[in-house]
Amino acid sequence: MMAVPEHVRAAFHAESGDATPLGYAWDYGFRIGNIVLSPALDPDNAAWSAKVRENLHVEGLRVVKPVRATDGRFVVSGWRANSYAAGELASGRVDEVVIVGLRLADALADVPSPEFATKPVTGKWKTHEIYRVADQAAWSDDPAQLLALGLDTSAVAGAQLEAALRLAARISPLLPPIEGPSHVGHADMLTTTLFSGTQPPLVTDIVATVRPHGYTAALAAVDGLLFDAVDSDIVHRFSHVPEFTGLLLRALMYRIFVSALSDEVEGVSERLERVANILTGK
Repeated sequence: MMAVPEHVRAAFHAESGDATPLGYAWDYGFRIGNIVLSPALDPDNAAWSAKVRENLHVEGLRVVKPVRATDGRFVVSGWRANSYAAGELASGRVDEVVIVGLRLADALADVPSPEFATKPVTGKWKTHEIYRVADQAAWSDDPAQLLALGLDTSAVAGAQLEAALRLAARISPLLPPIEGPSHVGHADMLTTTLFSGTQPPLVTDIVATVRPHGYTAALAAVDGLLFDAVDSDIVHRFSHVPEFTGLLLRALMYRIFVSALSDEVEGVSERLERVANILTGK
């Protein structure tokens, strides 16, 4: 098991206490007292997210606050720190996550877009950048050309990559134009939102994406469908969100390209196909 380096614990005032491992919502970090120390897998996003969350207030949503190091930094030797708050992922509350996703998007609407989230992919990418690449591919007119910048086109495609590209080709002609202006949103709302009793939901992080309003909510809905954590009627319950159908399809394309670029997850191709059938009425 990865251990938190002593100098990192000292930098974030977490010298004493046992390190309790936490799950995905906390980036598999460690709770030490009231602080969570987590690997900063994407240093640019980690520093940006901390800066935004430090003073962010959202109606009906608790936001985890970052902890600065002794010298004021948010990231030290590849680690970041956040204040701990209790909560659990709740698979039966996807609608609530979608609702607070819309509120979070409202609160982020005036936040300046971070350069790392909008800078075009122009060459081979690093492992931690696959989500950014998938985001750009999902909104690209020519995703194959973009993916070719980093994939080994001379190698035989694996089954998961092949299935993902085939599904993307099927959905691509069905994508409607989306006219709404883009602003900062959160690309991983569902699995970073925790619930604890009657308290408002808690969001542990913000993964930057710069897309039209409603995309944060659409991603949460699609992820809920992929995890089989919500019924298919969610697409109708939130049909009042402008351009929601198109946003759902783009969100699915994002997950398709994440699947294409990441290590194999058992059954992901079948789940993507099932959600595609829901969204396209098949």
